[in-house]
Amino acid sequence: MVDPDFLTNGKLDQAIEVVDTYARELQIEGIRREIVKIEDKPPLIIYVVDPTEGSTKNLMIYGHLDK
Repeated sequence: MVDPDFLTNGKLDQAIEVVDTYARELQIEGIRREIVKIEDKPPLIIYVVDPTEGSTKNLMIYGHLDK
């Protein structure tokens, strides 16, 4: 049940823009985005937040833009 045109119809790009807009509105200090593209696969979008002084814990949030 995957959209056969997911690589070319622009909907993933629209979803990325929605998530980016939300992430910017959160005003998280030190956040950056990386996009990993593998041929014929949906892109992997990674948001990384640099640790602040005194940080001792990590957090990972995982989700799908293609579902």
